[in-house]
Amino acid sequence: MIESPCEDICVLDENMVCIGCKRTREEILKWLVYSDEEKLAVIENCKKRKIEGNYDHYI
Repeated sequence: MIESPCEDICVLDENMVCIGCKRTREEILKWLVYSDEEKLAVIENCKKRKIEGNYDHYI
C-alpha cells in the first residue's frame, strides 16, 4: 500500500495545487482509485513541483 503524500495542510493555491503536498485537486480527489503505479507517478510529480515551484503546466 502506498501512503498518501498529504502533509495535513490541505490548502489549494490559485492554481488548484495543494500548498502542502503539491498534488493537484484532481490528484487529491482520485487518490483512492489510483493504482499503485499511478500513485507513484503522482508522488514523483509532487517532488518535481516542490523543486520547480511553478505549477501552471500541471493543470
